[in-house]
Amino acid sequence: MAYAIVVLIDCAVMIRNVIQVSLRQSGTPDELLGRVSGAHRLVTYGAIPLGAMLGGAVASAGGLRAAMVLASAIFGALAIFATCTITRARIAAIAADTTTHS
Repeated sequence: MAYAIVVLIDCAVMIRNVIQVSLRQSGTPDELLGRVSGAHRLVTYGAIPLGAMLGGAVASAGGLRAAMVLASAIFGALAIFATCTITRARIAAIAADTTTHS
């Protein structure tokens, strides 16, 4: 059962990556694409050690269960935030903006 959950999560991550990169590339002018992609990598990969330190501190103070609950709450909040901010209207606006710049 755990293996099936891991496979499902990995498939969801792959889909999210494709959508995320496609949206970023379609909404960014060609001359800024390298800078935007580099800044995105800096922020996302830079957050990994910070998350590890936070998780370790929470696990040391409150136990592993507390760290997992906190991580789940953060992921849930981010999923809700993304769902509320990435709308079809914003995607259509990005698509319309890129057709006028091309």
